[in-house]
Amino acid sequence: MGVSPPPSVVVGVDSGPASTAAAREGAAQARRRLLPLHLVAGAPSILTVIPSGGAGGITAALEVGARALQQRLAVLQDELTVACPALRVTAEYTTGSAEQVLARRAGPEGRIVVGGSSTGSRPTLGRVAGRLVRDAPCPVLVHRAGGDPTGPVVVGVDCRPGTAELIGAAVDEACVRGSSLVVLHAWRVHGTGPSSAAPPEHSVAQAEADLLERLVADVRTGHPAVPVELVLRPGTAADRLLEAAESAAVLVLGRHGLRPRVPARRTSGWVLDRVGCPVLVVPVGADVRRPRGVVRARTSAR
Repeated sequence: MGVSPPPSVVVGVDSGPASTAAAREGAAQARRRLLPLHLVAGAPSILTVIPSGGAGGITAALEVGARALQQRLAVLQDELTVACPALRVTAEYTTGSAEQVLARRAGPEGRIVVGGSSTGSRPTLGRVAGRLVRDAPCPVLVHRAGGDPTGPVVVGVDCRPGTAELIGAAVDEACVRGSSLVVLHAWRVHGTGPSSAAPPEHSVAQAEADLLERLVADVRTGHPAVPVELVLRPGTAADRLLEAAESAAVLVLGRHGLRPRVPARRTSGWVLDRVGCPVLVVPVGADVRRPRGVVRARTSAR
């Protein structure tokens, strides 16, 4: 059985401007957490170049792209080393699977930071970021420029198994940022059958509040310096998360039950494709820790 690598903050670097911002956020994360910073760039894909002149043109374009990316990686490493002299900054260019290298270098206790892409005015996830959000064995921060840097850390919870673990990750993020924590839970009233009446809304709201209070009790005790606000709202989780994300420093979402052929939960994926603030995706529940470096390939990205 292999030994897990020491934790690091690992940043995915590509040719886009979003990865520059992600690298700077990764450096901030590493400083806060007293961890080394490792920059990883993967060889450009044939999909990222515009070939001309047949096979020779494709090869030449890929070589030019590779040299430009290696130079960009070196420039970023130098910039962050000068800006953060106490921070250990290393860099790696790989011709293999970038997502596997990122996951392996971070380790189960580390963190991966990737830049958020956009299509027009709408946030999107790139191919590598999408795979990491679904499959990485450690938290993945999708860095975006929106939200409010002075706002709270907002964590969306559904009170399923793994919620306490998710809240723990969120309060850790609030501690290192010096932020308050908002624990957000959306709920809807349903009957138990075709002919059954739904319970009174006020009784459901009280039951949900009591359950959530029990889940955050340890957080209040263990982190008395972090202000914690419980927010319970009727409605869909996706709508409430989008509302909260507008004023959040970072939105924290859980990824439950990692099993083969099971995609990211629909709500989390829907929100990731729409919010403009940074999003931290935390694996919780069963089967979180995989052998190091194992990231399943997918034939399509959601």
